[in-house]
Amino acid sequence: MNTVRFTSTSLFTNGKLAKAINRLENLCNTEGQKIVECLQEYDGLPFIDLLIKTRMDAEDLQNQLDHLVESGMIISQEQYYTTEYFLNTSKLINIAMLASIIAKR
Repeated sequence: MNTVRFTSTSLFTNGKLAKAINRLENLCNTEGQKIVECLQEYDGLPFIDLLIKTRMDAEDLQNQLDHLVESGMIISQEQYYTTEYFLNTSKLINIAMLASIIAKR
């Protein structure tokens, strides 16, 4: 059984809670959901394919991808002349577990 102890060095200190909330907000907004759904369906896509499939503005897509990469929820890899994006499933699973624990409190 996995248990999480909330101590003085836990999620709730040193700005970790604010970072966790920011990550959840990035996932919950419409643009974040579009990106995650595409990456789930296709198991990684280059920028141009994400642009076509999400039908987002290029600048908005890049900004959203930058936030998701910075938070570690998406992994970017340089591929020839473009960048390909993949879900960081282990990070997303951890975030989901923490969110469910927090929601139960």
